[in-house]
Amino acid sequence: MELDIHGLSTYDTAKVYQQKQQKSNNATAEKIKREKDEKIQEITQEQLATDSRVDSERYLKNILKMTEFYNKELRYSIDRELDQVIVKVVNSQTDKVIKEIPPEELQRLYRSMKEALGQLIDEQM
Repeated sequence: MELDIHGLSTYDTAKVYQQKQQKSNNATAEKIKREKDEKIQEITQEQLATDSRVDSERYLKNILKMTEFYNKELRYSIDRELDQVIVKVVNSQTDKVIKEIPPEELQRLYRSMKEALGQLIDEQM
């Protein structure tokens, strides 16, 4: 962009400079606001994930206390690969697993499907 400044007075030149400076300041302010909003959203999502995890653990502990009355024990773990909670109902006296939720067969099936899908995507890229 070419600007002819020969016919402009010093007042006009200063005005053009101020307008350019204002546009630059506005763009910088918008960028800072956008970055700030993104950071706030990121922190909020992290806090929600933490709160959810704490709530889940508290509820599971209460359930564990309730099951003691029936000579049953709930053992839970979090499978990071599946991103899922695994719950085992165990007889407290014999230490035998009565039920697993989700069943082990479904866990294996899910892992296999996830692996096959990953390989399919890798082949297409």
